Amino acid sequence: MKANKKLRIGVIAVSIAAVTAVTVVTAAIYDVRRLNDNPWEHTLLAADDNGHINAQGGSLSIDGDVRSNGNVSLNDDKITVSGYVSANKTIISNSDDVYFGSKYDNSEKITVPNVWNNVYTIAQSIEADKNESKSFTDNFLTLDGAVISGDSLNINVSADNAPISETTKDKTGKVGAFGAGFFTKVYENKAKWEEIFPILFQNSEFETDSVLELGNNSNFIPVQEQVVSNSWQDYEQLPGSVISDNFSEERLKEYISMLKQDNPVFSACSSDFVKIQANGSINPEEAEKARKLVIEGGHITLNGDYENLEEIKLDNWGGVQLIGNFPKLKYIYRTGNSDMNLAGDFPALECVYTMGGQILLGTGDVGFNADNLTVIDEYGPIVVYTAKDVNLTSSRLVTTQMILMRGAGADKIASRFNVENTLMAAINGVMFEDMNDNNTTRYGDLPVFYSTYPMSIINCNFKLLQGSFINSQKAIIMANANIGVFRGFMFSPEGVDEYRNSSAVGFYVNTYAYNISPNINSLNKQPNGTEEIGRISDFEYSDFPKELVSCIGDAENFLSGLENQDNDFVLGEMNGKPGELLIGRYILADEDIVISADTLKNRKNAFSVIASESGNITLNVKNEMDVQTIIYAPNGKVTLNVSTGTLHGRIFAKNIEIVSDSFEITGGRGYFISWFCLH
Repeated sequence: MKANKKLRIGVIAVSIAAVTAVTVVTAAIYDVRRLNDNPWEHTLLAADDNGHINAQGGSLSIDGDVRSNGNVSLNDDKITVSGYVSANKTIISNSDDVYFGSKYDNSEKITVPNVWNNVYTIAQSIEADKNESKSFTDNFLTLDGAVISGDSLNINVSADNAPISETTKDKTGKVGAFGAGFFTKVYENKAKWEEIFPILFQNSEFETDSVLELGNNSNFIPVQEQVVSNSWQDYEQLPGSVISDNFSEERLKEYISMLKQDNPVFSACSSDFVKIQANGSINPEEAEKARKLVIEGGHITLNGDYENLEEIKLDNWGGVQLIGNFPKLKYIYRTGNSDMNLAGDFPALECVYTMGGQILLGTGDVGFNADNLTVIDEYGPIVVYTAKDVNLTSSRLVTTQMILMRGAGADKIASRFNVENTLMAAINGVMFEDMNDNNTTRYGDLPVFYSTYPMSIINCNFKLLQGSFINSQKAIIMANANIGVFRGFMFSPEGVDEYRNSSAVGFYVNTYAYNISPNINSLNKQPNGTEEIGRISDFEYSDFPKELVSCIGDAENFLSGLENQDNDFVLGEMNGKPGELLIGRYILADEDIVISADTLKNRKNAFSVIASESGNITLNVKNEMDVQTIIYAPNGKVTLNVSTGTLHGRIFAKNIEIVSDSFEITGGRGYFISWFCLH
């Protein structure tokens, strides 16, 4: 049973910001603000004689009046209505935190004229932009002017959808850079490389002895990282050694030093801590309620829910495991060189620092979840085990050694590997091994994978692989790797190769230092020269992650060196944000309208009208909705399934249902009212 219920009812005539600031109402005053019989001046109006307005979720804020000719049921955790709430029948609220301007049970019904013909006539007048399609499915979409359907209308815009050809066919930008020597080798052996890397060939019948023309015929930029034979022309006109000149071991070490400077992780457990002597310990009692832990001795494992733990300092020589839920843990500071395994949920974790030793994120049974995390392993390798879902977004993982992304096997059940807007940078190699990652969701912000020495993608199966891959020396090594779509950028002086004797492409994963087995196969798969490379079947454009690249290289000089306007060598960009739907002035249908999108916004900040003559209107918004819109369904139901956002407008329908985590409806004035007063 909910306790401490706060039902506050009073008179209000202020802005929505002021409404949310009100904390005390000294008197309960009813019926002071008169009911308004103009239907169009209500923010939410359910016009059916037995209609309803239902809302449930986390937080709902409504600026204006809410009225139903039937019932009103508001069951959000927190509800704020600046105006009145009126129902012909009953008003129900089971929320702990409720504010109404005033409340009217058993109020009279009001007549709501049907103005569909006026809406339709106005929309039909926009001939230049009218689109009579009945269905849209895309990765991102902008709707101009009026979209009108004689029956139902379905719009599905999601980052899970592959972009359709019409959105990318006219794109002429580049998606990476290879040394000129790699280009010439590829064109001298087309039969091999057309099967491996068809994106290199915009026209496979093309013949030339010009390196510039090779670059123009490819989606990549040739650079002077490798020399070519005298049979090729204009080598000297290529961009210089922009990859090796702008990315270096020294630059990465400078970035690591910057991350360490004044980092609060080094002050972890400086006072008020609990000290534990570990000796193969699992869940010692002293750790159960501790906020700060200093651990000395041997191996230790904390396995479960540690809701109080905020800081850990590791002075022990043994292995450390944290497996489970650590909702408040912010800092982990390791002074030594032994191994560490983190698996589970770490929503507050800001920094992990260790002088050396292996850091293993994830296990065979538990994934890893963190956001905005910095991991510094100064002299040891970092392993990200993707047998279970890994979400490591907007983070920084850096080491002078190696970073390995390791899966349970290319033929095993696919897991989620989400590293949107994350930088993974190492000196001695970045590796992807034994992974089956069949994600299809496209990132708004690409990750960056950087290695001074060769990268490798070995024994992997990716339906969609995303990122900017930068290798400042040697080649990107591929063996038995199949990629359906590569979305992003590749930069490698020596291109792509299946085998290099001088390349370190894996390392042994330590597991002996842990009390609980992480269930990981410790032996990496090394290519022996007999495997085929595999295939990258298609390429997609995206926004270049300039800010992330600037962390480990001179981004300005790097980009200016590549974007040689004289040769038309310009990096490509995506045409729109994945999952974003931008709507125009009118979306109309005779029957049902279903709009599904990750993000829903107006085009050019204009206001819109979404209206159905006889059907229902459903808006499913996965992430954020921010629109100026009137939603009108005179003979149907309006349903909003929204994670978070704002509707600057009004809803008129027979029935209204709103399900959201956090949503605000601002009733609007001016054109909203005058527009509907057309009857």
